Amino acid sequence: MKTVAQKLFIKSGMKVRVIAKPENFSEIFGSHDAVIVSERSRELADLVLLFVRDREEMEARLGKPQILQPEGALWLAYPKGTSKLKSDIHRDSIREYAASLGLETVSIISVDETWSCLRLKTTQQK
Repeated sequence: MKTVAQKLFIKSGMKVRVIAKPENFSEIFGSHDAVIVSERSRELADLVLLFVRDREEMEARLGKPQILQPEGALWLAYPKGTSKLKSDIHRDSIREYAASLGLETVSIISVDETWSCLRLKTTQQK
């Protein structure tokens, strides 16, 4: 079974920025060879993993620059419908909002029993 890092296509030495990570992030993410970049760092990341719990948080965080390499990956983790976390967002509402920002969904993964994750790219990255 693949680890979350493998599902996110994280390679050894990649710079990964995790934003609003849940308390059990280390347990979810498991072992990896990535370099975790501080959420507040201005350093460019190869991959940004953004956790959001509701629409308000998604709109506040997704609209901000993520300090990402031009060809970097942006993954947005959100609560599954079956999760104990109550949420007002789901795959389709995220896709719709992301499209309004010039982002499109290119893949989806299951992180664990609580989180699903969408990979977003700018329409210019096609």
